[in-house]
Amino acid sequence: MSIASTKIFTDKSSNVARMYFRIAARNADGSPLAGVEVRVTLEGDGSLQPNFDSKSVVRTTDDGGNAEVTWYRRNIFTRDLKATLTVTSPDTNSTVAIEETEARAELKTGWTPSRRI
Repeated sequence: MSIASTKIFTDKSSNVARMYFRIAARNADGSPLAGVEVRVTLEGDGSLQPNFDSKSVVRTTDDGGNAEVTWYRRNIFTRDLKATLTVTSPDTNSTVAIEETEARAELKTGWTPSRRI
């Protein structure tokens, strides 16, 4: 099993409503680990779902060995927020890492432009 974690902190004066994270799963040789289910758990404030309280989600890595997760503040603006995100991979010969990222364009706008063929 491989584990990685990161801390989240936003003070009550912050207008940050969500934060985006990329998970990278790699084999022992450093190559991408595709199609692996990784568990993301949240300890502390916020949620891993936008419309309800969720402290655990499962994500499947893509062909590049990456997956994404979003942390939601959930309208808590009266106090500082602290939390820890932990990612666990069941593969014993793997490594996982988690890092904060910017939102993808389709996440920022809520839609993905269609492509004409």
